[in-house]
Amino acid sequence: TITVIVIAITVPAFYLFIKLFFKSFVSAFWKTTGYSVAVQIGQVLTAIALLYALSVPSDYMDYLALFMVSSVVAVIPFTVGGVGARELVFLYGFQFLNIEKDKAIAFTLLFFSVTAITALFGLIVSTNLGEAKSKPVQG
Repeated sequence: TITVIVIAITVPAFYLFIKLFFKSFVSAFWKTTGYSVAVQIGQVLTAIALLYALSVPSDYMDYLALFMVSSVVAVIPFTVGGVGARELVFLYGFQFLNIEKDKAIAFTLLFFSVTAITALFGLIVSTNLGEAKSKPVQG
């Protein structure tokens, strides 16, 4: 219920912030917010699948809470591309939560691998699309 309350307050507040200070982005607000939510849901589902693969007991909430904190930390620019930031959060965070150190670190490394592989696929697709756009149309 706290999550619902936070979302119910945060989304309208963020919309108001955008409307006041970044008027040119208002038209894209709901579309980009939808994409953001979809990405977060995808990340959480990936995290659950990895936890299942690691045979973590079914109570994933501690892992997922730490995972979401690590997602925020990973975008703070104190490492190159966030590499190592998520792992650092899990390395220190496992001490305060009911999670196993080895599985927590294995989880972050696996998640990084999944992210890297999907990013590589995106690079290949975007490069091929870029090449297709730059070729003149024959006709």
